[in-house]
Amino acid sequence: MRTSGGVTRLMAVLVVFIVTGLGSACFGVQRPMVIYNSEGRASPGRNLSLYDIAATYFEGKELNGFEEALAKAQLLYVGQYAGDAAQANVLSVPERSAAVKDFLARGGTLMVDYNGLAQGAFVKFLADLGLKHPGSTEGEYYDVTVAPDVKHPVLSKPHKLSGDLGSAYGWWTGWQDSFTCLCCKKGEPDKASMLVASNVAGKGTIIVTQMFSIFRDEAGLPPTPATSPARRTPAGISSPPPRACRW
Repeated sequence: MRTSGGVTRLMAVLVVFIVTGLGSACFGVQRPMVIYNSEGRASPGRNLSLYDIAATYFEGKELNGFEEALAKAQLLYVGQYAGDAAQANVLSVPERSAAVKDFLARGGTLMVDYNGLAQGAFVKFLADLGLKHPGSTEGEYYDVTVAPDVKHPVLSKPHKLSGDLGSAYGWWTGWQDSFTCLCCKKGEPDKASMLVASNVAGKGTIIVTQMFSIFRDEAGLPPTPATSPARRTPAGISSPPPRACRW
């Protein structure tokens, strides 16, 4: 496994895009995020308060208050290897599946991290939203770069991404009907490592990734005070806070 400064830049812009929806930061405001992991796992490995995120955690079958937390959230994060658990305990439970669809309709972002996009209930869930599941991943370790000729806020705001973005394991090839490829195997743009679907259920976004270190660990965080904006984006990458927030 290989990581790079490109991955920390991607972490920065993903956090900004996901919690604001427009790629503009508003430091000092706590954005609500719901995190779901399979039992015994603890993704993401970062201290999310450094990014002005207030996270509510659920795992396995322990989902009391899930719908209420999701009603206030902007991001639903399905952790690494949590796909099977999410299918069994969230997507296969009608009231919880409906809550996720309502969340997307309000403009929420569902992010499914490394090896989290299982098949089964995920296939039906995506189909209900008019999307085709991209299929199983295939392949091995490889170098990742930004997909050519693609424009998306994740890739351009507040920091433009280009070049080496580290590594991933496994790619999708059946994504073209419903998703846009943001990142891919270097030199092979049909092999996607990060996909996005926009305007899901009207306003929502779904991001799925096979890339490492997006939310995995603290690598790259500079040793500056926690109150500094630079501390909130890895490798000291930061933008001046805007004059006003969206909300």
